[in-house]
Amino acid sequence: MKKTFYLSGLLLGFVMCIMTLSSCGEDDLPEVLESEIIDTGIDKDVSVKQVKMKNGTVGTKLTYKSWIKVNSVTRATHSDVVSVTLNDVFHNVDTICYVEPWGLSNGYATDISYREKGTHKDGFVTTIDSAMVYTVTFDEFSFEYELEYQVAVYDDGVTKETMPYYKITKIRDNGYKVEDLDYSVEKNFRFDDITSVYLRKNLSHSITVELNGNDYVLNANVMLKRILGTHPCVVSSELLDSGISDIESDTRVTTYNSWIKLKHHYSDNRSETKTYETKLMGKLDYEPNSWKVLENVDISFLKAEKELMEQENVYWNDDVQTVDWIYNFALEYNLFTLPYKLHEEHAYFDNIVARFDLPCLQYGEVKEEHDVKLIGTYSEGEDRQYDEYVFIGLTKIKFGKEWQLTEDDFQIFVYR
Repeated sequence: MKKTFYLSGLLLGFVMCIMTLSSCGEDDLPEVLESEIIDTGIDKDVSVKQVKMKNGTVGTKLTYKSWIKVNSVTRATHSDVVSVTLNDVFHNVDTICYVEPWGLSNGYATDISYREKGTHKDGFVTTIDSAMVYTVTFDEFSFEYELEYQVAVYDDGVTKETMPYYKITKIRDNGYKVEDLDYSVEKNFRFDDITSVYLRKNLSHSITVELNGNDYVLNANVMLKRILGTHPCVVSSELLDSGISDIESDTRVTTYNSWIKLKHHYSDNRSETKTYETKLMGKLDYEPNSWKVLENVDISFLKAEKELMEQENVYWNDDVQTVDWIYNFALEYNLFTLPYKLHEEHAYFDNIVARFDLPCLQYGEVKEEHDVKLIGTYSEGEDRQYDEYVFIGLTKIKFGKEWQLTEDDFQIFVYR
C-alpha cells in the first residue's frame, strides 16, 4: 500500500536552528514599549549536503536563512533585523528487526506523528525542538523515519511572530522490496550464552519528501531476522521422494498412509535423510434425508456441486500438519437438492525453511442413479387424497481410485 501525505502548518519546518544574534540573558534584554513587524523573508536558495548522524546513519542536511524585521520602541525608536539559520535534517533508516513469523503477506500501513524534544531561548527568539515521525508498520515489526525540526518564534513581550520557514508540502511512499539473505550463526539476541541460527531478509523502503519545489529521497534498510533454532539446526531441506500406501476403504470412509522423504542440511555442514509419514482420510458424511411434499414425481438429476467450505487444522506431528478440507457437496435435482459433506484430509511439511505438500487422494467423478416407486393412495380427511412414493437413490463418488457411496431412501407425498 502506498500513501501520499500533503502537509502544512507551523510544525512542519525542519531542524536545527543556529542564531546569528549575539547571545544574551533575559535580564540584559531592553524593555520593549512598542513594536511591529515590518517585513519577513527567507533565502530562495537552499544548500544541501550529506551528514553522518550519531547513530551511524546518513542524513540529508538542508541549510537556509530566515529573517524578520521589527520596529520597536524601548528608550529610543530603532529597527532590528533578527536572523536565524535553519538546518533541515532528513534521516535515513538502518535498523534490525527480530520477527516471528515474517509478517509481510498483509502489506503495511503508514502514519505521521510528532514528538517534542525541548526548547531553548536566545534573546527574543525561542526555538522549539521537535520531530515529525513517519512510521511504517507491518504485522510483525515497524520502523520509523525521524525528521527533526525546529520552529523559531520571535516574542518581545509586545509582538509575537513565528519566523518564516520552508514547509514540507508532500511525502510520497515509494513502496518496498525484500531480498533473501544467507542464514547467520550468532549469539542469541536475548541470551548471550546461546548460539542461535537466524534466517535473514533485507527489506528496502523509501519515501520522497518535497520541500521548496525539490524532492529528497529517504531510504530505509531493514534487516529482518527470524530465529530458526539453536545451532546446529536444519537450514535447508530438499525433496527426494514421496508416495501413498496402505489404502483401506469401506462404504463411506477411505484411509491411507502418505509419506515424504527429505534430505536436511544443517548449520554445521552435515546432512541427514529422513522420512515423514502420516495417516490421511477421505469421508463422505451425510444425514438421512426426511420426507418431502412435491407437486409431482417427475424427478430428474441435474448435476453434482462440490464447494470448499472451510479448512480445519487436525494436528501437528514432527513438522507435518494435517488439515481437513471440508466441502459442501450437493446433488441437484429439478425438484429438490440433497446436501452432504466431504472430508478430504491434506498434509504438508513445514520446518520454516521449506514447505512441501504430502501426496493426497481427492474426490472426483460422481455417478448417480435413482428410482421412484408408488406405495399407495391414501385419504386425509374426507376431501383430500395423496399418493405416497418412496425415493431410492444411489450415489457413488470416486476418492482416488476407490468408490464411496451413499444410499438415500425417503418418502414423497403428492397431494391431489
